[in-house]
Amino acid sequence: MKNSFENIKKRYLELKAEREKYVPRWEEISKYVGIRVRPQTYLNSGESNKSEDLDKYTEDPTAALSVQQAADYLKGIMWGNGEGVISMEPTDDVLELASKEELDPWYKFATNQVLTQMNHPNSGLNSALDAYFYDQNAFGTSGIGGWPNSAYGRGYDTNVMVYRPYGIDTLCFDEGKNGLPQLVFNVHNWRVNRLVSEFCDKEKGFDEDMFKRLPKKVQDAWNNNNLNRTFNIVLAIVPRDDFTPGALGKKGCKYVGYWFEESENKAFWAEDYEDMPIAVARAVKIRGEVYGRSAGTMLISTIRCINEAVSDCMASMAKMLNPPIGILNTALFGDDVVDTSENGLTVLNAALLAGQQPIFPMQDVGDPSKIVNWLVPYLNEKVAAAFKIDVLLDFSANSDMTATESLQRFSIRGRSISGMILQQKTELFEPLIRRTVSVCMKKNVLGVDPTDEKRVAELVDRGIQERIVPDAVVRCIAEGKPWYKVKFNNEVDKLGKTEKVDNLLKLINVISALMAVYPQIAGAVNWYSLLADVSDALGLKQNIISEKEFRKQIEAQARQQAALLQAQAAESSAAANRNNAAAIRDMENGQRG
Repeated sequence: MKNSFENIKKRYLELKAEREKYVPRWEEISKYVGIRVRPQTYLNSGESNKSEDLDKYTEDPTAALSVQQAADYLKGIMWGNGEGVISMEPTDDVLELASKEELDPWYKFATNQVLTQMNHPNSGLNSALDAYFYDQNAFGTSGIGGWPNSAYGRGYDTNVMVYRPYGIDTLCFDEGKNGLPQLVFNVHNWRVNRLVSEFCDKEKGFDEDMFKRLPKKVQDAWNNNNLNRTFNIVLAIVPRDDFTPGALGKKGCKYVGYWFEESENKAFWAEDYEDMPIAVARAVKIRGEVYGRSAGTMLISTIRCINEAVSDCMASMAKMLNPPIGILNTALFGDDVVDTSENGLTVLNAALLAGQQPIFPMQDVGDPSKIVNWLVPYLNEKVAAAFKIDVLLDFSANSDMTATESLQRFSIRGRSISGMILQQKTELFEPLIRRTVSVCMKKNVLGVDPTDEKRVAELVDRGIQERIVPDAVVRCIAEGKPWYKVKFNNEVDKLGKTEKVDNLLKLINVISALMAVYPQIAGAVNWYSLLADVSDALGLKQNIISEKEFRKQIEAQARQQAALLQAQAAESSAAANRNNAAAIRDMENGQRG
């Protein structure tokens, strides 16, 4: 698609119309999982946001609790506390230009800087992940944007990044040829004050030139002090037509963003991005569909049934406790009023009753306990299973199982959510990390450009070599080649290796069984290689020494053993010689005697 605004606006309207078929289902889900329907942009059913109006849809909290539990556990598996969750490593392109030993200190420094920025308390990533995973489990589609902090470097803000969650209430998008979200539109329903501040509040003060770029209706509202008026401002993120890997300036940026007021036919601002600033992910991707699915989208009928069943049960119980009553038309009451309140008193005319019951229940509403005791738990179990709560809980369960049993259980459980985990890794975390790395590199957070001779000399004098970007990295960036790869060091990495762990455990068991019958088979096993594979699969490779060091130790031990045997042999020979000499002396003494 050519990046003319006419084409961009046309594509936006097409994608917005296409997503309309999903909106009724999303609105229904938002009711039953307790999400407030946002009175803006794409989701607006007209329902009130008052808690009492929304509570009528959540008579049973199972769905909402399952969504929250699944969100919490997935966040824990994917990101945890954020410490050491990833590591950056050099690519083959970089290793062709420099050794791993040379590069390792800087890559460790770069990893630490990236994680420091992502986990910064003011970056907002923690809360963004909370909202993101909740929406993933409820709706199947959500995203997180990574943006440069405009206040960074002003002396008080130390976080270079700011992260914001995006939901299906503001997003519409299309896929690229790789099947990943590539053309992204996000609608911001902003008050005038927020809109003007977003674009015109600069470090040096109010930007008058930028203010004049804003739509005329926005300027008028601001000038007339109509600060509560809202506008739908669209950010269109599209791939750049003339992107050239390694090029300087705009052509070296993969994406360009256009800002425009939804009802207008021109953009008032454009900006360039080296990487996609908003990572959009799908919980479950169905072939032929752009938007994702989730347990919430696929179980809405069951969730609705649970809540209706509980509501009916509560209504039945209310009728049992306070049944509708009938009154004989021949009955006369002392004050013409029937008091059905607790401890209420109604005076009756006994002479006219003639033995008839004047007040009585009109109907038997039946016992709702069968529904309460069977149907609701049955449906709740189905909901919890669909959100894989049993699997996710198992990852955090404490057990007295052996290490082998624990790994096998982890492997079996992990396979049931491996697709979901890999989807999150591919569509959210990898793009989000790339975005963070590109901004950090641009802001010099990852080190000093080696061409800045003055700064390099200062760092060298201070002995801070790792803060200088390696020449090999700079060269790869200039040539448009990948200069780093991301390795996950958390439960995601472990899940990806569960099958390998299973196979290694099976191999060890087979070797052990064979050695019991034929001990010589041990000589056919490369024990160090087996240990290295097991430790790598468990994420514990750093706890073993290199094979080179291991061989040195073996050789040293062999030399020590040989020297010991030689010493023992020499000692034995000397002892034998001493014994022989003593025997000869004894013999000679006997002969003299």
